Amino acid sequence: MSLRALAPFRHAPFRVLASALVISVFGHGLWAVSLVYQVRGLGGGMLELSLATTALAIGLLA
Repeated sequence: MSLRALAPFRHAPFRVLASALVISVFGHGLWAVSLVYQVRGLGGGMLELSLATTALAIGLLA
């Protein structure tokens, strides 16, 4: 890996953008995992989990 590939990290705004992207991706993954536990905790089954996941996907696409 050359140092040229890391050149954008010299700029503070790019570091902020990259950090925000990493946090956002982590948060989205955590949300997906917690959705399973929340639906199961409320007594839901596979159908309810599928409905909640579909609603989440529609919300992301809209």
